[in-house]
Amino acid sequence: MFVELNVLMEAGVFESDSGEKGLLAPYGWLKLCGGRACDCRAPGIPDDLDPALYPHEPQDSQDPVSPPKMNLSTGIIFCFLILGVSSQGLGTFLREAGQGAKDMWRAYRDMKEANYKGADKYFHARGNYDAAQRGPGGVWAAKVISNARETVQGITDPLLKGMTRDEVRKDSKADQFANEWGRSGKDPNHFRPAGLPNKY
Repeated sequence: MFVELNVLMEAGVFESDSGEKGLLAPYGWLKLCGGRACDCRAPGIPDDLDPALYPHEPQDSQDPVSPPKMNLSTGIIFCFLILGVSSQGLGTFLREAGQGAKDMWRAYRDMKEANYKGADKYFHARGNYDAAQRGPGGVWAAKVISNARETVQGITDPLLKGMTRDEVRKDSKADQFANEWGRSGKDPNHFRPAGLPNKY
């Protein structure tokens, strides 16, 4: 059974001659009806008084009883349970993302080491493929790294390689196609050029 705090502060408990329990309140009293505080105004009191003094409207005895409110301790326990599950999921995601980032770095390092003409799309696809095998975190890391790399190359390639905007756009589109190919779980060897050493 509960009533609003602003009423409790200005009210006192009483019991009538007929045995009805209630709370004394300004301009009348609040009758306790099945766990609800029902407004029973004193005669002659206008209906347009401050509604904050009377947060509860009179209830029909046949109205269903409202569900109980969650107390503070239950709410805190509920929040801790949610945070515990979320933290466990977040930890797994971050671990996968870290592993995926390492896979992407390894593919980039191998691409630089191989320095093999026409092999860049293969290494793009391979890095994304390996990262995606780690799980959702790896997929996320591969996508973020791939997009960031294409953004940076869109700025540096015209300056360092003398490429036109159209050439940069075309090359970036081909790179992203290879990235998505590998990230979706398709075989990176689709892009493997003939003659690339087996170690890669």
